[in-house]
Amino acid sequence: MYQFLYKYFILNKKISLPEIGNFYLNEIPAKIDFVAQNLKAPEQIVQFTRENLAVDQKIFYFLSEEMNISEVEAIRKLNDFSRQIKHTEKGKAIELPGLGILTKNNNDEFQFQSQVIAQKILPEISLNTPVITNAHLAELYGSGETKIIAQKAVPIPEEEKIQLKEQDDYWWVYAIILSIMGVGALLYYYM
Repeated sequence: MYQFLYKYFILNKKISLPEIGNFYLNEIPAKIDFVAQNLKAPEQIVQFTRENLAVDQKIFYFLSEEMNISEVEAIRKLNDFSRQIKHTEKGKAIELPGLGILTKNNNDEFQFQSQVIAQKILPEISLNTPVITNAHLAELYGSGETKIIAQKAVPIPEEEKIQLKEQDDYWWVYAIILSIMGVGALLYYYM
């Protein structure tokens, strides 16, 4: 059951579990650290709220299609899954793979510890290139003015240049061969 709920969550970026709460996928955009001259990758973090909003009706249709059952059966299975989570012992943690850890505290409330979905799949990018280093990023972006970063062209030695020679072009030979093959295939099919 959980695998279908997780798939629904990833596709819709939110899911409501009856009597438990709501899970949302919050996307944090990429950041630039001017001091360290790094570009940090975007992250996706799961947030949990304990408010009991109405369950999205699309989830029942989704579960019935994925599990090949009726919508009434999908409603029953979702409610059973939520009750199973709700009736866990106090202080016991429930791991929701890909989302995080849900723990029931002494007040019968759930605490959620999020798991970062893209765990540093994308590394930080160093902006410490010769062009950008000479531009003094703090001065460049701190002034609010538009500036152009230019790099002086470095001449390439003659021995490293690749010389392209004009060659005879025989594309028409390939076109004739393909045409003959096409006519041959048609003759073979109809005769």
